[in-house]
Amino acid sequence: MREHVSGHDYRREGDYWLVEMQVSQVEELFNNLDPLPFGERDLDANAAAYILDSVQELPDKSPIRIRIYLSSPPDAALQSLVSTTVSRYFSYRARVNRQRRANQFRKGRISLLVGLLFLSACLGLSNLLKRLNLPAVVCYAKVC
Repeated sequence: MREHVSGHDYRREGDYWLVEMQVSQVEELFNNLDPLPFGERDLDANAAAYILDSVQELPDKSPIRIRIYLSSPPDAALQSLVSTTVSRYFSYRARVNRQRRANQFRKGRISLLVGLLFLSACLGLSNLLKRLNLPAVVCYAKVC
């Protein structure tokens, strides 16, 4: 059964939304330039982008399954290897994104602290100048 979500049709299988892809060979899913052994390679950029875009279109926190259709049925070992590799890739990307977000928040907090200290110093200096009745602008030229 297909359901229309965000301008696209997605199938459901029980409680799971299906992200479906069709490739002629399993090697199309992986980055061929990656020198690592087959089971440890990164996903192809286009395949990863398609999966991520599809997942982002689905309702938040919905359980999903990625279903990959091949022109010839894979053996059980290859199916397990692909499943493990895809899962490992997205777990790694999630961990990297969490680390980046944590670093951005840390930098943001430091920037906020510096900005607040600068604002406090400016307000303190302004109050000091008001109490001393000093002009806010000092003119060093003979004609002002």
